[in-house]
Amino acid sequence: MTVIQPPAMGGSKTGKATKILRGLASYAVFFFAFFCAIGLVEGLLVPRAIDTGTAGPMGEALFVDLLVTMAYIFVSIFLEERNLVGDEYRRYRKTASKLIPWRKSA
Repeated sequence: MTVIQPPAMGGSKTGKATKILRGLASYAVFFFAFFCAIGLVEGLLVPRAIDTGTAGPMGEALFVDLLVTMAYIFVSIFLEERNLVGDEYRRYRKTASKLIPWRKSA
């Protein structure tokens, strides 16, 4: 009988450092975007606040709102599809783990 060994869970030090740097970079991008959003609403440290500028035509505003709503719907559908694929994969792993003997890693 063939014994399949799952990949090792431990990583190298460079792999761990890369994960930490990637996490720090993602936090930095999040905080930058979050504080830019606060600045946009409050008018702090940004060149133009959300309340400045001239009002555009109603048709253009409705078109932009429609595009944003469609983007939201498409992203929601995509994320739900990804969630279903993940559920199917987890069910497959659960079934496969009963059929395939996994060897403990040393």
